[in-house]
Amino acid sequence: MTFRKPTPKDCPSNKNRGLTDGNGLTNGNGLTNGNGLTNGNGLTNGNGLTNGNGLTNGNGLTNGNGLTNGNGLTNGQGAGYYSPAVVNLPTQAPIRIQVLAIGLVLLLIAVSWMFFWQPGERDGVIIDGHFNDWSGVAVTPDNLDDQSTNYNVNLIAGALQIDSVYLSVYIETEESLFSGSMSNLLRVFIDSDADSSSGYDYRGIGADHLLELSGSDTIVKSSYLYVWDNSRGRTDWNGFVPLSTVNSYVSSNKLETQIPLFDLGLTEDQAVAVLLQIRDTSGNEDVLDSPIIIGGQALERVFLPTSELPLPEGWSTNGIIHLKANSDLTLDWFELELGGTYNTDAIEAIELELPDGSLWPCHGYSDIQICDGQELVLEPGVPVELAVRVHVSPLAEAGTTLDLAFSEMEFNGYVYSMPAELPPRYLLADPNYIAIDGLFIDWHQRLTGSDPAGDVENEDIDLLDYGELTQDQQLFFYLHVAGEILAGSEIPADVTRHLPADQMETPPEVPEAAVTQQSQAPLPVNTGEDQIWILLDVVPGDGYRISPFVSADYAIHIHGWTGKVLDQQLMQFSGSSDSDWSWTPYGEAMAASGGSELEAALVLDDLPAIPRAVHFHLVDWEERADDATSVGGSFETVITPDTGRGGDSDPFAIDLGGSIYYSSDGEDWESKTSPVTGYHYVDVAAGSENTAGYVYVLRSDGRVDFTQSGPDDWVRYGYGSDAIPSSDAYVGIAIGSENTAGYVYVLRSDGNVYFTQNGPDGWVQYGYGSSSIPAGHYVDIAAGSGSTAGYVYVLRNDGNVYFTQSGPDGWVQYGYGSDSISSSTGYVSLTTGSDSTAGYVYVLRSDGAVYFTQNGPDGWTLYGYGSDSISSSTGYVDISADGRGGVQVIRNDGKIYYTQNGPDGWVQYGYGSTNTLPTSNAWCSVAAVQGRLAGYVFALRNDGNVYFTQSGPDDWVPYGYGSTLSHSPTVADLAWDSTAVYVLLEDGTVKKSTDTAGTWSSFGDAGSDTDWASLATGDGGYLYALAADGQTARTSTSGSASWSSYGDAGSGTGFLSLAATSDYVYAMVNDGTVRYATSSSGVWGSKGDVGSGLGWVALASYNDDMHLYAMSNERAVYRSSSGTSTSWSSWASADSGSASWVGLGITSTYLFALRADGRVDRATIGDSPSWTEELGDAGSDNAFVAFGTAIPEFATLLLPIASVILIVGWNNRRRRLSDRQSFLEMEKNNEL
Repeated sequence: MTFRKPTPKDCPSNKNRGLTDGNGLTNGNGLTNGNGLTNGNGLTNGNGLTNGNGLTNGNGLTNGNGLTNGNGLTNGQGAGYYSPAVVNLPTQAPIRIQVLAIGLVLLLIAVSWMFFWQPGERDGVIIDGHFNDWSGVAVTPDNLDDQSTNYNVNLIAGALQIDSVYLSVYIETEESLFSGSMSNLLRVFIDSDADSSSGYDYRGIGADHLLELSGSDTIVKSSYLYVWDNSRGRTDWNGFVPLSTVNSYVSSNKLETQIPLFDLGLTEDQAVAVLLQIRDTSGNEDVLDSPIIIGGQALERVFLPTSELPLPEGWSTNGIIHLKANSDLTLDWFELELGGTYNTDAIEAIELELPDGSLWPCHGYSDIQICDGQELVLEPGVPVELAVRVHVSPLAEAGTTLDLAFSEMEFNGYVYSMPAELPPRYLLADPNYIAIDGLFIDWHQRLTGSDPAGDVENEDIDLLDYGELTQDQQLFFYLHVAGEILAGSEIPADVTRHLPADQMETPPEVPEAAVTQQSQAPLPVNTGEDQIWILLDVVPGDGYRISPFVSADYAIHIHGWTGKVLDQQLMQFSGSSDSDWSWTPYGEAMAASGGSELEAALVLDDLPAIPRAVHFHLVDWEERADDATSVGGSFETVITPDTGRGGDSDPFAIDLGGSIYYSSDGEDWESKTSPVTGYHYVDVAAGSENTAGYVYVLRSDGRVDFTQSGPDDWVRYGYGSDAIPSSDAYVGIAIGSENTAGYVYVLRSDGNVYFTQNGPDGWVQYGYGSSSIPAGHYVDIAAGSGSTAGYVYVLRNDGNVYFTQSGPDGWVQYGYGSDSISSSTGYVSLTTGSDSTAGYVYVLRSDGAVYFTQNGPDGWTLYGYGSDSISSSTGYVDISADGRGGVQVIRNDGKIYYTQNGPDGWVQYGYGSTNTLPTSNAWCSVAAVQGRLAGYVFALRNDGNVYFTQSGPDDWVPYGYGSTLSHSPTVADLAWDSTAVYVLLEDGTVKKSTDTAGTWSSFGDAGSDTDWASLATGDGGYLYALAADGQTARTSTSGSASWSSYGDAGSGTGFLSLAATSDYVYAMVNDGTVRYATSSSGVWGSKGDVGSGLGWVALASYNDDMHLYAMSNERAVYRSSSGTSTSWSSWASADSGSASWVGLGITSTYLFALRADGRVDRATIGDSPSWTEELGDAGSDNAFVAFGTAIPEFATLLLPIASVILIVGWNNRRRRLSDRQSFLEMEKNNEL
């Protein structure tokens, strides 16, 4: 439900009054004291009122050319400003006719003055700089503390007087109003028709006229009146057209000005409201706290909230209505409008409680409630408050909202309402789902990305966080800025419309009859609205090109002002080319804003598919912009980048298998001699029923091996002629059961699934139907059984699960109910139930949280939430179900935990003390047997070793020990110095080449286990290695290797990057924590935290630059001074494409960045970096993991450009680091 906006009242126009109805002469206003003819307002440009064109479409006033060289009367007499006479004559009239006409007018003025003038006849305000005629007049005060920067523009008070001829305005500031040589600008907004719903929309009034005054050196230099053109939009600043000049006078900190009622279309008994605004040339401003209202009755009514907490069941106070009248007033009813998302039976009653405790019950229909009762008497200037009480029904749906706003009111006077509504309140409790309701607590645990703070000057469009999710067949989006979202500018102009002559660069050339040279063309629309574009990349390659990898073919366009959404619409791209910004309305969208946040949504059926990427584009009224891109599926390929010290040389690339590539320019690549052939194991699956006892393991290059029992050998499975596509990015395996027994399915991280029906067969794609799987980073696969046999489920790391029923079918979402899964990109594994739990799907997050759904249309609930909570860790990596409701999860240190059902807690499994699992941080997968061998559990280490236990209390023994699975450690990182290139393998082994990767030799072993992550060289002749648990090792690069411990960089298992200089070595955790040690001591200390988020992936340093650089997976680069400084600041902007940047390299002039798909960008070193995008692309496999640069002394490398290391397919490490990253994110958000 949305607010119903009041219908503007139909009021007669006053624009053509002038002499048309004789008002100017009837009441003698024009002739009484000559003022009407002194400035010629009534006669001068009556045409301007008739056709609304005013003076030369504003140009005359913009540059001062209009008003017959009125600039010559810059300050009139003394410190005042008096209106110049303006005469309208034909441009081609003979000179003698013009002279004769002027003579006649002057004669008429003289005769009229002699006939009508009597000394002392008028006792109203005289504009003379003496303010004794304001003595005793009530003033409207302003807060003295709301402008403390420039006291010259700090308003003290304002006042009005109205008589039969003039509206007079008084303004007082704390110090001299127009002092100094720079012009201050005073604006007087006048609501002359007593209708806040017409005219320019400014702070709760509808301004039908605008008076602009500018001045400096203690004098008024311009004083112009404008009238509102009702054909323009209410936020269009150019809707004001020029009308006349007016008399004004300033003296120190006081100013008075006077406007003929004739020009305002007023009589003295009509209500008028005036609001004052003043600003200086530096942008300091002050606005009168409330309007000055005079002439007739006026009522101020505003809503005041009482709390932000949900409204409880029963009676409670939702808000306060504050009332104040300018004269005696009696009220006996109010009309309120209800809005929000509440259900029909949610609100049982509403009532207003008067100050004396009596009640006005509310009654009505639908969303309109009339509250009435005994008379309420308001005394002049005495505020009265009414409590708004709401009775919430127990039938209300928790988490829905209620809004209250003022509706229509029968009152023959001026009503000022600011604000006119209460902010929405939840009913009963905060929601557990997303709704477009203007409240945002439902988003705070569902954010999917962040943007650097301070990367745009205007904080109102400085995007900080964003989110997007799918729920109930709708797409939802969220944005959070540093300031006020959709704030816009209520006055989108910094200077007065008419510049005095002394402020013009070139004095105007005034034509012979200046004011008659008027164009009829209106000014263009000029609103102060801000805009938000949520650009959607739905069809790859179609639409407006945002970046080489994102093109928007649909968009939600939202524009707003003063923090409110004015309009929102779904748009479709209609440009003639991918650079033609052209959009056509296509459908409906929803949006709501509040404070610094905004949410929007659209119906999925309005799009041909789920967007593969979303780009947020925020634009303010001055065309400044901030941007961020969120790639669908969160393409988080968490990788271990090279972080060597950097310099100038040729690029290298190396893949998981050890193939190494070389380029002379970063664009064209050729192969070199491989240092190693590497692969490792990523997943295990266990058979059931007829295949119970069978165990299958998947290697990162797609090879599957299996064994039929513990003593048996391992043999290859699926070795037919149709080989599985070549890739190093395979991540998961699942096996069929019953009628699909023997089927094996494997998943690649890009979402492609392949299957084979038995060992001798080859591989074919599975789920290749027209509904293709959405883009993203996929982490695990599971297969159905029983009634769901043939079903295959895959998990994306953002928690989305998709399934297909057969090979030729397409993919659809599973578990899409209203209870959506907790927002995170740290989901790592899924499994399925069987028998009585067939159709159940369980997913694991890296912090050990398990969620499950019973079928596709259902939502997700926590599983295993009992009092014995799962042991805290960053490293949960896999999940399996036993088909009886039991679930096992494994941690990368080999600990396995088990729960019997959802409400239970967790206990350790396989905790026998005699034969325990070998100590390692490289355990990667678990598989539980379903059926007759239920209770058996298998564990896999990434080197291919498999162990099993028969029950929770039992020990572990090897399985499939008839033969040993081959294992070749994969490449972890690369570094270099003046004499050699070094490669670190995941088991700590180091290789060395001294001839541009021509031949390789061993260079020692940094340590045991298979968890080594990064390598770096320092100028001091040392080579450093870092393990994921923070352990470091060092060796001299001269002579043979001699590795020794260099201390523990810190706690946790999320370390992933090293950098070194001559004096320091640095280590970074994926949450941005940076540690340092000196090159003379292995004692580690804190170097601060780069920034929020968990996407920090790479460090780089260059000794001569004296800085350390850190990059996030969005390519945002922060910088810190070398050494012990803990201060970090933003240095280079993020990329608008995929958030999968993985590595850095640095030279004396450039910093290079590598993305997981092989793209290389380059930024110039210095205080004002700029990116050169798409410098090169090293390959097509989506598993590149590291980047770096060599030092200039490397004699065998010829060309002075970046060196690139691209390590492909290191899936187990990628998954492990993703797990740690997500755990740290939960820890920061207090979810653990």
